[in-house]
Amino acid sequence: MLYRELGKTGIRVSALGLGCMRLPTVGGGADRSLPVDEPAAARLIAEAVDLGVTYFDTAYPYHQGTSEAALGRGLAEAHARDRVCIATKISRNVFSRPEAWEGTFAAQCARLRTDYIDAYLAHSMTKTRWETFTAHGGLEFLAGLKASGRVRAVGFSFHDNLETFKAIVDAFPWDFCQIQYNYVDTSFQAGDEGYAYAVAAGLGVVSMETLKGGSLARPQPADVEAAWAELGPESPVGSATPPAERALRWVLDKPGVSCALSGMGTSAELHANVGAASAHQPQSLTGRELAAYAAAAERFAARNTVGCTGCSYCMPCPAGVNIPAIFQIYNQYRLFGDRSWADVMYNMSLASNNERADACRDCGACEQACPQNLPIRECLREAHATMDPLGQPA
Repeated sequence: MLYRELGKTGIRVSALGLGCMRLPTVGGGADRSLPVDEPAAARLIAEAVDLGVTYFDTAYPYHQGTSEAALGRGLAEAHARDRVCIATKISRNVFSRPEAWEGTFAAQCARLRTDYIDAYLAHSMTKTRWETFTAHGGLEFLAGLKASGRVRAVGFSFHDNLETFKAIVDAFPWDFCQIQYNYVDTSFQAGDEGYAYAVAAGLGVVSMETLKGGSLARPQPADVEAAWAELGPESPVGSATPPAERALRWVLDKPGVSCALSGMGTSAELHANVGAASAHQPQSLTGRELAAYAAAAERFAARNTVGCTGCSYCMPCPAGVNIPAIFQIYNQYRLFGDRSWADVMYNMSLASNNERADACRDCGACEQACPQNLPIRECLREAHATMDPLGQPA
C-alpha cells in the first residue's frame, strides 16, 4: 500500500480508503439502506487493515445508523485503533440543533469505541446547510473539538456548485475536504477546478464516488471500451485493465488527492482495489492515457444516463418507489441496451412490490434530499416512459 499525507496535518493515510457506506448487510450484498452484518463487516475491516488500509470513512446515519458501530467493532477486534485514521461526520440532521452536537459526538465515539476522532467532517455541505450550520455556531464547535484534542483534523464533505465550494473553503481553516471526484465528474460540483482550489489552499482532498457508485467498475459499453483499446494491453489503463482499476488510477494520479474512497463490500473488491492503489504513483499517466480518459468520459456523457450514484439519501420514498433501483436499471439499459433484463427487473421484480416509478406521488421529498441535485421526478417519468411495456410500440 502507498501512503500520503492528509493535507498539511501530518497524518499519514493509505492512498485507498474504505468507505463504510456499503458494508456487508444482514440482507446480503452491500445495500446502504440495510443494517450492517457486523460479523461479516468485522472480517472485511480486519482484512483491510492487514492489507494496509488505514483510512476508514463512516457517518452517523449510514446503514440505518449501524455503520459506525460496525467499524468500531471491526477495528477493536483487529486491535487496530492506534494504526488507523477514523473519519466520521456531524450529521446534517442536527445542523440547526447545537444542543445536540455534544451528545451526538459522544455517541459517535461510543459507537466507534474511541475517545477521539481523527478526521471529523461537516456532512454533505450545500449552500443552505452551510448557512444553517454556521448560523448556529458550527465552525466554533468544530474549532473547539480540535483545540481540545478530541478531533485531530476538521473538514467537510460537499454536494453543491463550485461557487459555494470556494466560499466554504475560504471561510475557515479547514484541514481537508471530501468531494465527488472521478474521471467522468470533472465539471460536476467541485470538479477539477474545485480540486485545484482546495489544494492551493492547503487542504487535503479525499475523493468520494471514486467509482461513481460502482458504475465505473462495471463492464463498459463498446464505444467507451474502444477508448482504452486504442492504448493496447501494455498500458496500465489499457484494454487489459479492469474498469475499477482504471477509475482508481485516474484519481490517484492527482498529487493533491490524499485518499481515494471506495465503498467495498466484499473481499474480492477489497483485494482488487488495494492492488490498484498499491501500484500507482501520482502523475504517472501519460498524455495519451489522459486523452483516453477524456474520450471515455465524453462517450459516457453522450449516453445521457441519470447521474445517480446509488447513495440512497432519497430513501425511503413516502410512496414506496425504489428510486435507486429504478435508476440503476434504467442506466444499465441505456448503457447496454439489454431490454429483456430491464423488463425482468423493472416490470416484474419492482412491479411485484409496487416500487415502479408510476407509484410516485410527485411530493418532491427525494429531490430535497438528493446530494446530486437531480430532478428525480422528471428522471423517474423518463425512466418509466422508456421501460414500461405499455408505453412501447407494439
